[in-house]
Amino acid sequence: MSDLIEVRRALNELAEKGQPVDLHVGALRKARRIRARRTVATIVGVLVLVVALGGAAVALTNHRNAVVPAEPKQASCSMTMLSVPPGGRTGRISYIDPTGTWVVNGNVLWHIANADVSAAFQPRVLPVDATATAVAVNPNGVVIGSGAHGGWVYRDGKVTDLPLLAESVGNTARAIDAAGDIVGSASFTGGPNGNQDVAVIWPASNYAAVRPLPAPATGRYVEAVGISDNGTIIGEIDSGEALYLWPSPSRAGHKLANPRAEPPVFSAGINDRWALAAAGGQTLVGGNAFYRYNLRTGAVTVLPEQVGSNHMDNATDGSLIDLAGDVLAPGEAAPAHAGTNTVIRKGADVVLPIMTVRYGPLVSFSAATAISADGHLIAGSTPVMHENKPVLYPLLWYC
Repeated sequence: MSDLIEVRRALNELAEKGQPVDLHVGALRKARRIRARRTVATIVGVLVLVVALGGAAVALTNHRNAVVPAEPKQASCSMTMLSVPPGGRTGRISYIDPTGTWVVNGNVLWHIANADVSAAFQPRVLPVDATATAVAVNPNGVVIGSGAHGGWVYRDGKVTDLPLLAESVGNTARAIDAAGDIVGSASFTGGPNGNQDVAVIWPASNYAAVRPLPAPATGRYVEAVGISDNGTIIGEIDSGEALYLWPSPSRAGHKLANPRAEPPVFSAGINDRWALAAAGGQTLVGGNAFYRYNLRTGAVTVLPEQVGSNHMDNATDGSLIDLAGDVLAPGEAAPAHAGTNTVIRKGADVVLPIMTVRYGPLVSFSAATAISADGHLIAGSTPVMHENKPVLYPLLWYC
């Protein structure tokens, strides 16, 4: 019990230093995938009162003493809660760049320095308006996001609105690669071929040269949602009816197989070797599932672990697959580890430590939403009580 009291004290002290977003702002769950997703996903849930620890051994470390571990991957993981500077807005979804150098959540960007321990975390509030929320960051600290005025990019200390595609009425930014190429969608009213959303790319060399990607044969709403560093792009058609893969920005692609043959299916990450999908059909035997696509061989694997239906939000945000093909399964992802966040690895799964919270009849816990390319750094969020209100703070796991 004394350990629990000390953890609660530590969390309350951290809460007093930050300005995270109030969780009462509201829940935006699967409906965000149905057209609302062109705005911006915000916060989820009503949580928090009693804090308990579960899963593997927990080490809450001071943010000034946390260093990204070196190879090889470790079987145990420690947790570090990130401080939120004044003016910062944070929520459930934390994004991480593939190298594990940058983390972004809401309107706050953290730089993680491996060598300089005194500057391990350098948070900065992005100069964006109250409607803008970041959705990705690349290894150079270039951040993208969307808001009431459409897609934007933060680069060299400045925020710039992404140019509109000709004749379009709006746009949404979804992903960025190491070179700075951005993909997303452009919105039309009675657009070409009847499409309402068209997948687009903003080339890093000239964002004004935004252009559409080769259009799939079908689909009124087509959105590019992920891009690997080798230029492979993954998209979603008609709010999860199918996934689409472009081998490059200039080449026509193809639909990805849906082994269970039931929509919706959403992208859950892509890199140079793998793509990951979360299938959420409500009548699937046993519930939801992950599909892992080998981009070198074309093989697709249905992972035995299943995604709990209440946590499909977590499964379809961020990037949940690393270069080894290991998968971050948020929430109730693995039946053997119910109520946890689990890294599904070849040989043995790694169960992440969690913080479980209760607020009246509701129960929630730390949510993992992104994993670095080497699998060492995992980003997410955890609920904390702040001024008698439940809020979410960004959280990192080192494994």
